[in-house]
Amino acid sequence: MQRVGEGITVTFPEGLLFAFNSDQINPAAQVDLRRFAASLQKYPSTRTLIVGHTDSEGSAEYNMDLSNRRALSAANFITGEGVDRARISTAGRGEGEPIATNGSDAGRQLNRRVEVAIYADAAARSGQ
Repeated sequence: MQRVGEGITVTFPEGLLFAFNSDQINPAAQVDLRRFAASLQKYPSTRTLIVGHTDSEGSAEYNMDLSNRRALSAANFITGEGVDRARISTAGRGEGEPIATNGSDAGRQLNRRVEVAIYADAAARSGQ
């Protein structure tokens, strides 16, 4: 975890990575998301933003759609673990925010991911 402004970004040990052209959560990511959902249950005044990303293969339009589907896939998984869907926002960034080179298979794999941020809801931020 890393504090960013008033929130926290969560980095998972195995990464929340996806296969090429897929929005299906892999088994390692399912384990991480299950643990994450359990921790969210302990802190009901938090909200989560899940952001999907892709590598640069394919058109920018297709990659934006795929990144949105990846974020939704993670959100749906967490909701299936009992977290209220109203606490989760999603966004896609397409290929626009790579964390590694798209010039290699290994780099493209790292770019096919979702990132998660946790922040307090409005009532918690105002001290109510």
